[in-house]
Amino acid sequence: MDLIVTRMTEAVKPMEGFAGQGLLSLSGNKKMADADKVKMLAKEFESVFLNQVLKTMRSTVGESGLIKKGPGEELFTSMLDEETSRNMAFTPGGGMGLADQLTAQLVGRTITGADPK
Repeated sequence: MDLIVTRMTEAVKPMEGFAGQGLLSLSGNKKMADADKVKMLAKEFESVFLNQVLKTMRSTVGESGLIKKGPGEELFTSMLDEETSRNMAFTPGGGMGLADQLTAQLVGRTITGADPK
């Protein structure tokens, strides 16, 4: 029984991200390099963007009426979309590449101090 619990806890590790921290605590974190902070924020932004895309896609699908909706379905669906978008954005090599583009753009500006053309 202990072996199964151990394997399950190893399989379900918390996602990267703020993990309950606010933006101010991230900005005051001296252990993280500025480039890592920008990358983390860019991934969070991509996650929010993907969540909006999923919500919009889901709103275009009509209801068939075949199965009645329960009282918690809307809440469950929004939570599912949120977690799916986080998984998409924080999976290595995942997402749409928006976080990588934002990071490259923003880190390039902070390092050189000039606008890249």
